[in-house]
Amino acid sequence: MRNMLKSRQTKKAVILIAICTIALFLLCCQKGTGAKYTGPVEKITLGLVVIESSSLAYIADARGMFKKHGLDVTIIDFSDGPKATDDLLKNRVDVTAVSAFVFVTKSFQRDELRILASIFRGDTVEISARKDRGITEPTHLKGRRIGFTRNTVGDFFLETFLSLHGITIGSVKLVDLKPSEIPEAISSGFVEAAITWEPYAGKIRDNLGPNAVTWPGQSGQNYQLLLVAREEFIKERPLAAERLLKALLEAEKYWSEHATDAQNLIASRLGYDPVLLQSVWKRCDLRVRLDQDLVILMEDEAKWAMRRRLTEKKEMPNYLRFIHWESLERIKPEAVRIIH
Repeated sequence: MRNMLKSRQTKKAVILIAICTIALFLLCCQKGTGAKYTGPVEKITLGLVVIESSSLAYIADARGMFKKHGLDVTIIDFSDGPKATDDLLKNRVDVTAVSAFVFVTKSFQRDELRILASIFRGDTVEISARKDRGITEPTHLKGRRIGFTRNTVGDFFLETFLSLHGITIGSVKLVDLKPSEIPEAISSGFVEAAITWEPYAGKIRDNLGPNAVTWPGQSGQNYQLLLVAREEFIKERPLAAERLLKALLEAEKYWSEHATDAQNLIASRLGYDPVLLQSVWKRCDLRVRLDQDLVILMEDEAKWAMRRRLTEKKEMPNYLRFIHWESLERIKPEAVRIIH
């Protein structure tokens, strides 16, 4: 009798172990295949600037990755980062994607902005000029009318570019224009040169043809697009923030494994010429991450802003305080390489 009882207990233990093993196996399989989320749906309003640096979000939307991770995402398009961030601060959007420069300038004014991740790094800012105005070298820009968009990354990169060529910002005539206005402004001769990004840089090259001279506008510096939310959103809706990051990580995987399809998708969504996008794509790094050089970049931009007296603050902010790395670290620890 005692042997029979022991035998039954052994069988129960074996069965229990088998069930646990199978459950664990199925859980791992589900995680590996990115199975569809079946819990409560979170609604998010996402503000995006309509440029290639927003590609991961557009891919996630088009491929149903947001829905897969339990999100109902409404995308609102913006012409530039400052407008998108203003709507974020007014609670009109929950999350937005803007350049590190825009984040830095806005964070001087408001303290509640937080960075969830960098989702793009690229070298897509370009300076264009008209040869028929006698501009064939960067030094020829001195004294010229140059189109730019104030309080954007172009504002920051322009001064750096001019400085490297011995030109002070005060020795040129700056003309503040919307990004969409710049191609026509230089084509008509209203300005003689301009700094902008794709697709507007491509339109300038097309409009001017052989009359265009161009130079890379970033002078070896980074351009990064950041996923930004208010601190209140992250505290009150941490699961929504994590699901958003998971969807973008899946979009990153799709971008790396299906480059041609991803390019076609983005060209259609943004209205880019496919040939232009192929050229731009080579200068794009679409990954969800938080690297140490982001802090260095923001500190450089903050120094520039203080030097230009765009803020009354005299001391460098501690940008680690603005970076919410915890969500990304839980999902993909190796993507967080900021010292903290």
